[in-house]
Amino acid sequence: MKRKGRRRIQSIKDLSGLTAGTQQGSSIHQAVPEVDALLRDGWKLGKVSLYASYPEAYQDLANGRIDYVLNSVVQSQMSSRKRPNDFELGQPWSRLVTMPGQ
Repeated sequence: MKRKGRRRIQSIKDLSGLTAGTQQGSSIHQAVPEVDALLRDGWKLGKVSLYASYPEAYQDLANGRIDYVLNSVVQSQMSSRKRPNDFELGQPWSRLVTMPGQ
């Protein structure tokens, strides 16, 4: 998930060096090395900020403290529907995740 209108983030490689947020101890937190592995050829995952809950991560995303949030597709879709003026979905990053049209 990214802030609405954040054009700099269009693909996985655009995440290089940017700050991510995710919930500490979540299955997504455990999969962060998978995202890092997708950023090959000199690209590197930036800082990962850990939160007690996703709503805290989304608040920091809205306030510009982090660049994107790593969460499941279903949860990200629900959050972007609740706050369509603030958030939009980015590219799915997990080889286990597929979305229609992707």
